[in-house]
Amino acid sequence: STKPGGREGVSLGKRVRNTTTLWGAMMISRPFAAGFSFILCGYLSMSYSLQYWFYARQQARIKDWKVQPERQGGSGPVAYSIWIPLISPVPVNTDTHKSSPDSPPSKVRARDHWVLSSINLAMASSVAGTVAHLCCRGRTRMVFTLQDAGGVIGLLGWTGAAFALHNVAEYYWHRLMHHRFFYSRLHKLHHFYKSPEPFDDLYIHPLEAAGYYAILYSPPFALPIHALGFGFYMAIMGLCGVLDHSGVRVRVPGLYAAEDHDLHHSKFEVNYAFPHPLMDILHGTFSGTCMGFRFPYPPRKTWLSLPR
Repeated sequence: STKPGGREGVSLGKRVRNTTTLWGAMMISRPFAAGFSFILCGYLSMSYSLQYWFYARQQARIKDWKVQPERQGGSGPVAYSIWIPLISPVPVNTDTHKSSPDSPPSKVRARDHWVLSSINLAMASSVAGTVAHLCCRGRTRMVFTLQDAGGVIGLLGWTGAAFALHNVAEYYWHRLMHHRFFYSRLHKLHHFYKSPEPFDDLYIHPLEAAGYYAILYSPPFALPIHALGFGFYMAIMGLCGVLDHSGVRVRVPGLYAAEDHDLHHSKFEVNYAFPHPLMDILHGTFSGTCMGFRFPYPPRKTWLSLPR
């Protein structure tokens, strides 16, 4: 048998020290700080911009831009409130006072909204920083030169593959979350809001969020994607993720419509795909308009339809 001070003991000690050194270096590395800040600042700036520009400044025109205008939620004076999840112990929009008998009450957020949103925002930022650090250290398949990416065609192709990988994996993960077992224990939290608005996307169970982040950040580990392609992919996914839960009507014909996911929050059994509805169309779970074609509600089953 090997003594405690033998070769195996030294090897184990080295492995522990190396792991500790890696994590320590990662926490102070520039790539980690850049990735962490990109997600944290990007998310807050997009959410606050939508909240201010639409819910604060355009309350009088709410029927022109809101997907569900009858649910005014956090529009009006309450939209001027500043709320940073990681700092503020009390979220905005908790006042249920009606300004007039005919007006709807202000939005009411779940009691634990600020806790879960803080955890998930910190988790998302930390995962981004970790992935950025690993990419710069050569621990992923990411490439940094056009030659290694296979030229312009390779850059575009692998970037497209990243979107395809995400769309497929996210669809089945989302469908799994709607299984009775996982919905009652995890996903039901996220459906607390039937008409989502800025900052509501972070109200999700951390275990479910971890699965989404694993899918979101999988391309550099699975594909030889170029750094620029991955940056573009992350920007589009981040923007669409915020818009999906903004309550604002945004549409890019044939590619994206924010109202599709808004309908998912109110109808539950449709529009699981993100950000493009192709997977929903193939599986007979899409309700909405895509490329000029109207898909009714409830949707019609296809040969790829899964049990609900």
